[in-house]
Amino acid sequence: PMVRVAKQIVLAGPPGAGKSTIAALVGARLGTRAADLDDVIEQTTRRSPAEIIRQDGEARFREVEVATLQSLDDDFGVVALGGGTLTTRGGRQAARARGQVVGLQVSERSLRERLAASDLDRPLLDDDALGALLGRRRATYDAVDRRIDAEGDSEIVRDRVLGECDATWVINARVGTQASRVIVGHGLADAVAGAVVSAAPRRPVVIVADAGVPEAKR
Repeated sequence: PMVRVAKQIVLAGPPGAGKSTIAALVGARLGTRAADLDDVIEQTTRRSPAEIIRQDGEARFREVEVATLQSLDDDFGVVALGGGTLTTRGGRQAARARGQVVGLQVSERSLRERLAASDLDRPLLDDDALGALLGRRRATYDAVDRRIDAEGDSEIVRDRVLGECDATWVINARVGTQASRVIVGHGLADAVAGAVVSAAPRRPVVIVADAGVPEAKR
């Protein structure tokens, strides 16, 4: 059997959730490199994600996302995904292979305010399509290992991510052709249960939880 422990933090969420900003802050606090997937794609392809989507279509862009995510060096301790990376099976597998996937949750109102203040070209949000996009991707954004409230000051959100992700391990194990993913940590049961419901996996999922180690008698 092959066993690999992944300690990386992968940030997911809708456009405007602050993934890039929080990834940089978390990486700086941990003393590790942070990668913005969209930036890496632009550096390697010499085209922005918006240009690839407009010229080649969204399906082709998702393929580029997966290939880029799989090619990232392991010394990137934090990775900010694109807003739609987890919408494909390949994207979900590549993200989960790197470590724990953390979903940044922001209200639609806050997302609209943030997007209005941004000058980034977002072709999938043409014609005020945010509400429809969030509706289509609701299950995707729920199918994460942890969900973090990303409203408010960026440094506060950074600390929430660090606090929730501390002492959590993702173990990827393969026996023959069968691959399994094991998440070990504190306070995971509710989030994982919700993710299982949203993801509707085709294979059995086992959740093991306890109330902690009883206090030793003196």
